[in-house]
Amino acid sequence: MMLAAFHAVQVYENLSQQATESVSAPPLILAAYGFVWAAVFVYVWLLWQRIGRVERELAEVNGKLVKR
Repeated sequence: MMLAAFHAVQVYENLSQQATESVSAPPLILAAYGFVWAAVFVYVWLLWQRIGRVERELAEVNGKLVKR
């Protein structure tokens, strides 16, 4: 069992030493930041829509209460 684990570690180390970086870091970082900012903008837009809907409903309820 230990021999198999030791062999697996050696194989992993050999593969990790052979692996080369195919994409440089700056484009990946820019893509990640772009994705996060896009998600934030979509979230804020959805909140803005919901708040507008709630404000309209509150105005409607307020109008009904004033008429009483």
